[in-house]
Amino acid sequence: MAQKPKVDPHVGRLGYLQALVTEFQETESEDAKEQVLANLANFAYDPSNYQYLRQLQVLDLFLDSLSEENETLVEFAIVTHQNPAHLFSFCLLHGADW
Repeated sequence: MAQKPKVDPHVGRLGYLQALVTEFQETESEDAKEQVLANLANFAYDPSNYQYLRQLQVLDLFLDSLSEENETLVEFAIVTHQNPAHLFSFCLLHGADW
């Protein structure tokens, strides 16, 4: 099981999300990638996180996950994109550059 990212509790939400993105990008563990992607998907439900997710280019991370060999990562990316409260919607509503 993936460990929680080692983040200084004073860095705030942006720092925590950055730690998740970094962990996803650097880990070799498929289990850790799955857990991190699921965590990022959960953060996408909350509109207060949109600016951070956009700043950290989490949409690109989800789009890249669609081409992974790990079926669970692909499923997380698809489910995230199918839910209107998730990444595609916030990017479209908040002017993401395509």
